[in-house]
Amino acid sequence: MKKLILVLMFVMILTACGSKEVVIPVDSKQAVCTQGDVFKYIYKDSTVYRFYSNDVLQDSAMLNIVQTAADDYSNFEAYLDVTFATDACVITDYSEE
Repeated sequence: MKKLILVLMFVMILTACGSKEVVIPVDSKQAVCTQGDVFKYIYKDSTVYRFYSNDVLQDSAMLNIVQTAADDYSNFEAYLDVTFATDACVITDYSEE
């Protein structure tokens, strides 16, 4: 019984540590890019905080793929310029909805 309680406590601790909420800086930008599908990025400078595809928030694995691709550029807007057609993205100031 003690082992079961220890395992449950360990799982609860890991779950609590893994559910860290991402804090998005106040002066972040939002890019909505349409090219077949609609992609939305919440970012500041070179860091992408959230990534949506067709209004569905993507998981951390997809976010890491986007971030890794963007890391090759000086900032995220440079990545968008190369990735999407001219005028495919509308960039605005981000505000919590």
